[in-house]
Amino acid sequence: MARLPRRSPILTSLSVGDVVQELLPYGSNATILDPPDGDPEWGLAPLWAPDVFAVVATLADRSGFYSEPGVALSTTDAGRRRKRDRAAVAEKVGTVWGTQGYAPDQVIRLWEQLWARRAEPVCTGSGSGAAWKDIAMQLLAMSDEACAGVGFAPPLSAAPGTGFENAILVFEEYRAAAPTTTRMLRAAGFLPFLPNSLTRAVPADRACVLPKALTPGVGCTLRSITHNLALLPGRGEVSAEWRLPDRGSSFATGSRLDPGASQPFNLLLVPFPYKIEARDLPPTRPPDGTDVDGYFSLRPGWLPDGSDRTRAQKLTDFIVALVDAAEREGGVVNGIILPETALTDVLAATVARAVARRCADLEIFISGVIVPAPPPRPRREPPLGRNEVFVARFERGQELDNYRQAKHHRWRLDGAQIKNYGIGHVLDAGRSWWEAIDLADRRMIFGLDARQAVIAALICEDLARFDPVLPVLASVGPNLVVALLMDGPQLRGRWPGRHATVLADDPGSAVLTLTSVGMVRRSIPPPGVTSRDCIALWTERDTAPEELDLPAGHHALLLALSAQPKRQKTLDLRRQRDSGGLVEYRLTGNRAVRLSDPDRFFWLQR
Repeated sequence: MARLPRRSPILTSLSVGDVVQELLPYGSNATILDPPDGDPEWGLAPLWAPDVFAVVATLADRSGFYSEPGVALSTTDAGRRRKRDRAAVAEKVGTVWGTQGYAPDQVIRLWEQLWARRAEPVCTGSGSGAAWKDIAMQLLAMSDEACAGVGFAPPLSAAPGTGFENAILVFEEYRAAAPTTTRMLRAAGFLPFLPNSLTRAVPADRACVLPKALTPGVGCTLRSITHNLALLPGRGEVSAEWRLPDRGSSFATGSRLDPGASQPFNLLLVPFPYKIEARDLPPTRPPDGTDVDGYFSLRPGWLPDGSDRTRAQKLTDFIVALVDAAEREGGVVNGIILPETALTDVLAATVARAVARRCADLEIFISGVIVPAPPPRPRREPPLGRNEVFVARFERGQELDNYRQAKHHRWRLDGAQIKNYGIGHVLDAGRSWWEAIDLADRRMIFGLDARQAVIAALICEDLARFDPVLPVLASVGPNLVVALLMDGPQLRGRWPGRHATVLADDPGSAVLTLTSVGMVRRSIPPPGVTSRDCIALWTERDTAPEELDLPAGHHALLLALSAQPKRQKTLDLRRQRDSGGLVEYRLTGNRAVRLSDPDRFFWLQR
């Protein structure tokens, strides 16, 4: 491979060519698995649309040219007409590109013009580099249009095996292929960075490109310019994954979808555990010295007694009884959600499968889980456990897939919280205490439901801390964010409500926060505030957050969501085509669920 020229870090500005060579180290169409025989070639256009998008979106991100007058924005009538004309061209060229799967002549010519301006600096501000910025903007729009529907079920009328839509349906086939098949696919250079990136020639440690669902309706950001693709940082501090279940399921084929109708989605919120003792948050390491904080762990003393098999059976019977009670008045339960640390990792997987076998309409099961620390190894730092969210997707009682995503930030208990939760006799309120969990291997996973909506799950602090995950979440724009908490009452004025409102505004996600009854009842309400079991908060676009109370004597809430069609447009006036992600979840009702024979589950309050 040819060496790149050495440059002075002080006197030389980053150029367009520098960015191209950085993101395409082996050339426009060579890959890390199939490098060129000679010197890399950058003058030829990449044939794969996500590779072009990665380059021009990075140029847009580093220069900010998308906000400049005459590039993406215009306030004059003539400028708006020009934008509409350019949008129509981008839509037409992108459609051809996406159908045939390789770059059309217009794209090839634009890339050659961009490369001819490779010496021009990237970060010189508004008013300079107008030619290359205009070219990059056209390529950005065309490559984004080429990938309409990527990552979602193709329209039922789409011919099999054509375009980017169907190419991306190999996500799970590729990931789950037998080792021999996987080696063959890698040797052929076929999408080597799935499920983290759609790119072929752009290595995933340089930049990642994933599908997206929501285009923000407010603000002026790179996210506002694209409908179908999201530019993400290179895989490193956090890696993003797009999960599409098996091609034979309705999640991947769209066989359950009726594009012209609102799609109901009923979620059963199970705020377990109903009782948490102070001893369930024991100290792991006491504070050491005058300014060193302590560590605490979580011990799931709320689980029923017995072996894992016995516990799983009791929990399965309990959840199935709640589903039966919820469905007694008609309707079905499509999803079940439990709060942060409700189960262990082993129990969650076992219980989810057992419940799905007895509840044929179950599509998704989400629960916070505790992962015990592995055995210590000699002369190594003692290993830590993990705090994760477990997600499993089902169809007609059969598991399609499951995945786990770890918490990205530790809970820090300070004196005020220790006093509020009444645990000062276990943890010294004069010191701060950190949750003793492993934070390595940070991932943000996006999965589809059967309505072609994108669902993402967060755990407690992850909703409140901007870095490193929320920028990734905002770029992809999931339709529904589920935040599992170990927190007090979910009142709209508290921190979960404030942060949920931000996501509902931009990118426009619906946000559900859920905590356990046990933590709500440990929390001391502020003066003048009546204590109540407000276990969840629902936040959606352009609507005040709705507090969801669990009435006395009840054990769960059933939320009725409506998956309504959503139309979007970009800042450069391109129209959203019929594809996945065009769903907006709205809360249309909720009701409390009571067990008909609660004495059968006496262990819930032990």
